Amino acid sequence: MLFLSTGNVDIMREGIAPYENRSEALGLSDSGWAWDAKLDDFDNDGIPEALQATGFIKGTSNCWPEIQELATANDVLISSVATSWPRLEEGSDLAGHDHNPFFVRVGDHYVDVAKEIGFGEDYVSRGIAIGDVDLDGSLDLIVSNMWGPATYYHNEHPVLGSSLNLNLLLPVSRDYSGQTIVYRGNQRAEIPGRAAVGATVAVTLPDGKVQTRQVDGGNGHSGKRSPELHFGLGDCQGTVKVKIRWRDSQGQIHQELLNVKPGRYTIVLAGTKSGDWS
Repeated sequence: MLFLSTGNVDIMREGIAPYENRSEALGLSDSGWAWDAKLDDFDNDGIPEALQATGFIKGTSNCWPEIQELATANDVLISSVATSWPRLEEGSDLAGHDHNPFFVRVGDHYVDVAKEIGFGEDYVSRGIAIGDVDLDGSLDLIVSNMWGPATYYHNEHPVLGSSLNLNLLLPVSRDYSGQTIVYRGNQRAEIPGRAAVGATVAVTLPDGKVQTRQVDGGNGHSGKRSPELHFGLGDCQGTVKVKIRWRDSQGQIHQELLNVKPGRYTIVLAGTKSGDWS
C-alpha cells in the first residue's frame, strides 16, 4: 500500500484523512510477504526509490493452502490453536522464495529492477538499514536476514545527482542558549550534541519543488536508518532554502531558515523562538 496526500487538508476537520491508496496505479501493489519497507533516493534525482524486505519461512513444502484455510476459517475454530492451526515444521515454506523488490520510478509508475542491479538475498529478509556509510553523498544500505547473515550494499550508481546531507544535533547541555551553528563538510561539531529526533526539514529547490524529511532514526518493521537527513537534488548546484523546525529538551518549539549549497552539514540547533516562517 502507498497512501498519497490529496492536498485537501481541510477535510481533516471532519475527521477524514486526505490520503488515497495509489499502490496499484503506481505499480507497487504486488511484491510478496513483506516486512520492512523503505522510500529513499538512491540516485539523488529527487525521486525516491521503494524497496522491501520480503519472505517468511524458506523451505521445500508449500504451506500456503494451510494458511489460506486458517485465514478463512470460522473464529470459533481458530480459537483452538492446538487443533485448528497449521503445523509449521522443518521444511515448511511460506513465501520463502520471494525476492526483495527494488522499485524505481519510470514515468507515471514504478518498475522492479532488483535483478538488474543485483539486489537479492539467499534468505528471507526482515529489516533494511539505510545511511551514507562512506560519506560520498549517496545512500548505502544493509539488509537484515532471518537465519542468515546480513548483506551490505554499496551504492555505485554511475550517474548521481547532487545531494544535501544534514546531521541535526541538539546540544547536550540544557544551559546552552546560543544561536544555531553550521559546520560544513565532515567538520566535527565543537559543541557536543545528540540526534535531534523529531526535527523536521523542508528543502525548497530553485524550481520551487519542496522535499521534506524528519529525523527519526528509522521506522517500519525492524527498519533503521541514519539520523542524518538525505535530500537528492538532481542537477541543482545552486543555493537551496532549508527550513528546520524542532523542540528543545524543554519542549519549546524553535525554527531556523538557512540558505545552503549542496553538500554535507552538521548543524547544532539552538535558534529563536517559534514565529513566522514566511
